[in-house]
Order: sequence, then C-alpha cells, then structure tokens
Amino acid sequence: YTLSVTAAGYPPLRRPVKLAAGEQTIELELPDGAMISGKVTSSTGGSITGTSVRLIKEGEDENQAWGTGRWAQVKADGTFRLGPVEPGAWSIDVLGADWRRVAGEKRSLVVGENTIDFSLNSGGSLSVKITDESGKPAPWAYVWVVSSSDAAKTAGANANQQGVAVISFVEPGDYVLHVSAQNLAAPTSSINVRNGPNEATVILKAPNCARITA
Repeated sequence: YTLSVTAAGYPPLRRPVKLAAGEQTIELELPDGAMISGKVTSSTGGSITGTSVRLIKEGEDENQAWGTGRWAQVKADGTFRLGPVEPGAWSIDVLGADWRRVAGEKRSLVVGENTIDFSLNSGGSLSVKITDESGKPAPWAYVWVVSSSDAAKTAGANANQQGVAVISFVEPGDYVLHVSAQNLAAPTSSINVRNGPNEATVILKAPNCARITA
C-alpha cells in the first residue's frame, strides 16, 4: 500500500507500507517543510501569463505529482509560491496552458524558504479567433496545431467565452491548424508560426457529412 499523511502546517507525505494480518503500528515523523517561491519571465524580461508550476519528488510517477502545496498558477506579475513540501530532491516544472512542460530543473530543497526563478524563451504564440457563419464567437472550441515536419509535435488550447484560443510556447515553423466545436467544423489550414505573437481567424460552419458503409 501507499500511506498518505496530511497535517496542518506540515508537508504531506507518501510512504510505501507492507501490511500483514493483525494489528500493526506505523510511526512517522513529520519534517519541517520547504517553501518555494520565484518568478517566471520571458527571455526579454516580461512576464508570461497562463503558466503554472508543479513539483515532482525524485523517483515519483508524474501522474501522482499533485496535491496540496505541489501545484500553483503563476500570477499575472509572474510570481508563484509552493509548499510546504518535504525537504529533499525535487523536479520543478513550468507548465504551459495546455499542460505541456515548457521548462524545469532539478533542485534539492531545504527547510525554510527556497527561491527559484525561470527565464523562458517563449517562442511563438498563436491567437485564434473562432466564430460561426453569423459572426458570433464560438466559446470553448478546441484549437490545436500539428507540426508539418513532425506529427508528434503538437500544442493546443480551449477558446474562452469570447471565442479566442491562445496557444503559447510554439516552436517557430510550419503547422497544420485544426479546430473542433460541437456541431460545427472547419477545414484544416496551413499556418506559419513566427517568434512573437501570431494571429489567425477561423469560421466554423455546419459540416458536410459522409457515411462510411464498409
């Protein structure tokens, strides 16, 4: 089994335990916690929005790397704060809006305050405005791009209430742009993403259909 322990003011702990039949006593000493704070900026010195920071303990499966003090949204001014967590070896990951890892480093955290700053090369960002044929925005449509040279290189984002989806940290190059929305569709299109901001507009229509019978 994995034993999880949480207590106010202390870092949450996970420990493997082997249980046998009958009564058993398990003793755990809760350590003083480590706190992490820092700032995420672009390589030009500006702040980057839409990112978050996550901690993964050394040797831990990243799918288990969630919980109190282990994830935080980066604020509008680029700052973040995490903790308390158990002192020791950790990976600190910066995640884009679509949960892609865009930066990170390994760090040994000590009891008390730890400061870690990230300066990121944000590459290109793509802002896609999505409307229907009447010009109304299409909220919550999903937009993704696939590299023309490497199909494994993808990135995506959901549109907001105004029908605008912003995909950040896109490596400059040629991509195929896809958009999906409930009951509406648009053909794919080719787009070249350059460093800095890029914009595109997509109009969704009621789709034509093909029935595959064999």
